[in-house]
Amino acid sequence: MKKILVIQSRQTPERQAAERAAYECAAQGKAEFTFISTLDVEQSWDNPADIVRGYDGVLIGGSSDFFLHGGKDEDDATRAGAREVLDRVRGLVEYLIERQVPTLGICFGHQLIAEVFGGAVTHDHAQKKAGTHEVTLTEAGLTDPYLAHSGPSFAAQYAHRDSVTMPPLGSVTLAEGAACRFAALRYGDHCYTLQFHPELHAEDLLAYPEALALYLPEGKRAEEVIGETPVANALIAAFIDRVAGLAA
Repeated sequence: MKKILVIQSRQTPERQAAERAAYECAAQGKAEFTFISTLDVEQSWDNPADIVRGYDGVLIGGSSDFFLHGGKDEDDATRAGAREVLDRVRGLVEYLIERQVPTLGICFGHQLIAEVFGGAVTHDHAQKKAGTHEVTLTEAGLTDPYLAHSGPSFAAQYAHRDSVTMPPLGSVTLAEGAACRFAALRYGDHCYTLQFHPELHAEDLLAYPEALALYLPEGKRAEEVIGETPVANALIAAFIDRVAGLAA
């Protein structure tokens, strides 16, 4: 069984536990997870080799608690917190790419990795969304060893205010959508990032209406924009098999 380190950026024990349960379910019994938090200042962030030693892969998860932009003022607490998280994990992300450690960034993790490598993340009204949306593989995605098995398009769960508006130089865009220009990116051969949430099912989004309200279009109810996403829900197990497994 693979050992996967999951890096969380959730402030409340309830949301941490819910995210952990979602990842455990999505892994389909293929991995043993260890969870650490970007809010843990006692963690040895300056020694990334120590953090990842013994793990077959790393997953950097999402957050509804922090925004790199979020359409908020520069001194907003959620932006300040996101900058602290970014500074804390920068060395680790650089290490993961340099050492070709199998890595999967999800939503906030997707944005953090893009920021570390010189991309742009902003509050793009055209891409802000919540609910179930179609993802289409690009030409590169159709031949990618991780995503090609998913078919040319599939439905995925979204909940985000910020978006990657300019991907880093050297990254490869693997998937896009009508309201998501960079739904999936690849860095080298071992790092993938997804703007959507492969760990979430419809009921998971519906369980947190107060958080989902941050992202919903005006006048829309959650039940109107959320459906099932079976293909996307298989992507964490696929990461364990096809990326972490092959790199071992």
